[in-house]
Amino acid sequence: MSGPSSEARPHGTVRLDSGEWLTVHASPLHSSGGDDGAVAVTLAPAAVTELEPLRMALHGLTARERDVAQLLARAATNDEIARALWISRHTAKDHVKAVYAKLGVASRAELSAKLFYEHVGPSLGSDRVRDYSAKPVG
Repeated sequence: MSGPSSEARPHGTVRLDSGEWLTVHASPLHSSGGDDGAVAVTLAPAAVTELEPLRMALHGLTARERDVAQLLARAATNDEIARALWISRHTAKDHVKAVYAKLGVASRAELSAKLFYEHVGPSLGSDRVRDYSAKPVG
């Protein structure tokens, strides 16, 4: 019997009605009698690292804009983005504007809050999130 193939195994990520994400992996099963076409399917909660590219794609960002958005979410400056992606400061600024426009935000803080609220917040459940809304005085 040969070792595992270096090919990527088929997988997908789906959003459940609950708002949580699930990763589905498939892998062929090999029996001692030969290949009978059996497949093992595993289901697991999707990791945050698996969801980050998907979240960015859902907002219609290009591959380069996704790179920029990931750096923005980590509080990188335009100069840091330019150096990390080997682009000019002006190109970085243009990408930042495009990311903000597509996500409907005006700052790095809003971007981070939006991504958290849309994708991490729902998995916490209302019993694990405090309400900090203004309370009437008096």
